[in-house]
Order: sequence, then structure tokens, then C-alpha cells
Amino acid sequence: MSDLLEDARVDAPPARYDVDHVVRAGRRLRWRHRAGWATAVVVAVAAAVVAPQVVARPERPAPAPVAASPSASAASPELLSFDYAFRGYQAGAFRVLDPTLVELRGTTAEIRRNGKEVGQLTVLRPGITDVVPGLLSTTPAEPVAGREATWAQFVLPGDRASDDSEFLVWEYADGAKAMVRPIAGSMTRAGMRAVAEALAPDSGSAAHLATVAKYLPADYRLITAGSTSGSSYTEFVTASMAEERMRRPGRGPAPGKIAHLIQIKAGKADDDLPTPAKLTCQAGTCTAAVAGGYRLTVSGQGIAASEVKKIAQGITVVDLNDRAAWPRVNDAIPAAAQLTVNR
Repeated sequence: MSDLLEDARVDAPPARYDVDHVVRAGRRLRWRHRAGWATAVVVAVAAAVVAPQVVARPERPAPAPVAASPSASAASPELLSFDYAFRGYQAGAFRVLDPTLVELRGTTAEIRRNGKEVGQLTVLRPGITDVVPGLLSTTPAEPVAGREATWAQFVLPGDRASDDSEFLVWEYADGAKAMVRPIAGSMTRAGMRAVAEALAPDSGSAAHLATVAKYLPADYRLITAGSTSGSSYTEFVTASMAEERMRRPGRGPAPGKIAHLIQIKAGKADDDLPTPAKLTCQAGTCTAAVAGGYRLTVSGQGIAASEVKKIAQGITVVDLNDRAAWPRVNDAIPAAAQLTVNR
């Protein structure tokens, strides 16, 4: 389900074939691949600026007010929700964890058995029925809860079947689909069906972030938010790219180079790069230590370094050890940097 090249985040796949998307599907949640912290080495002697504020339990920013007028002929703008579509649940021997990723396409969570990750569940937003355009070989499956279901397998360029196992796609509501994708042979058809049949998509929970952004460039929009205990991540692309993706049947990326991208992450460092005590910026990446041994990283691609620095200076990092204090995604991001449902 990768919208961008997973690790380097530079080039998108060639036309029609999102190969990285195909091969990696069902292996790890996308934002974990992508949030590779710093995109450039931070030099300790680089100029330091004021570090981001770290607070224990800030007052949650209020969402932007929605104008309402009884005489208005058109619907008022409504921010696209970045809340999860379901909660974690048990399905026989399988445990679907609470979701950790929400994006334009939908919500994703790990599936585990005996504590080991064996697959992913992705619940697409209503109206997104084109799962992976042009890449599927499908056969009919028995209905799930009385609704249409399909066994699918990715097909790579040259009509060669991928080495990933087949997966289950089904309609969980009118005009809305979901997928259970195992990690190469780790789930049987019966296991996938068990996960599908136990899904309760109406019991979603709010998604939260540990970072509150005061400033984002006017022409950027939120497309991805992810969080786990002690870590959160967001991704922004230009408004035109985000709007174009919203119009695509599967809300995936258009082929070609991803030229403009902003990423914000707070969490434990998973590399050997230095973490400066004060905000330090170089080559389009700003990093700083935050309380509890965590790191804030703000990186930009195709955007002025001064803008990346300005974004980083406006970030408030909420206590990463107190997830209950984190604001909801839509409250943590300026309304101007969010897409709207009615437009």
C-alpha cells in the first residue's frame, strides 16, 4: 500500500506497476519503513536554534471552526478525518492490533499470531474500491457476512506472479472494501476469512499525534499519520498532489518523481546519528533531542531549508511517555494544511 518509494522516498514506481508496493505488501506498516529519521547526517557543530518546546499535558488546540449558515447553498468545508476505522480485536487464533496508520486510502493494523506478525488488515475509506489498479489476478471467494469477496494475488511486470501469498479482498459495507494480506504463506484462507468475518468497522477510535505543528507552508496538505506508543509520524505533500491523489480511484500516487515532501517524526532514534540537544538543521533536515531520550526530526524534499527550519521551530512535542495527553490528528495540524471532504 505504499504511496511512495518506501525507504529512499525519491522516485515513485514506473507507470502502472508499484513494485515496491507489491513486494512489501503485508510485511511491515508503511510509515515504519519511511520514517527513517534523518535524511542527512547532522553535524554537531552546525548552527543551533531554539529547541522545540516539550510539555507534559498541553491544552489541546481547538479545531478550526466550521462556518455554518442556514442560507448557504453549498455544504460548508469539512476536514477529512484522520481517525482510525476500527479497533483491535481477536479473531480465533489471530489478534488484530489497534491500528497505527491512517492515510488517504484508509486504516492499517498488524495481524499477529502467538505474538508474531503474520499479516496486515487494511480497511479502505468508503468509495475507494480500486484496491491496486492493474496489478491483481483474482478469483471469486465465498461471501464474507453476505457480501462479495475475492481472492487476489499481485502480478508483476511480464505477467509474473509475485512471491507474496494471495490475499482476501471483500466488501465490508456498501461501496467500501477491506483487505487481509498475509506475510508470504503465514495465513491460510480460513485464517484470513476469520479475520475478515470478525471485523467491526463501526467501532473506530481517534488517532493521535505527539507533535503539534504551529506552522506548515500554505501549499502543503496532510496525507499520512501514524503513531505507536512513544512515536508518531506525519507526511505532507503539495496541495495539488494531494488533491490529485484524492481524485484517483485508489488514492495512490501517480507515476513519476515525488518532488515535494515534508515529514515530521518524534520517537526513539533507531540509527547511530547524533541527536543534538538544541534544534540543529542541515541539508533540509532538522533534529533535536526531546525529553525522555527521544528525537524530533523534521525533513523536507523539494522545499527551502529555511521553511523546514521554520516548521521545526513551530513544533511542540507532547510528553511521549503520556499518550493520553496527545491531541487528535486533526487538532494537531493547522486546518489550512488539511484536505476537506466538501470541495
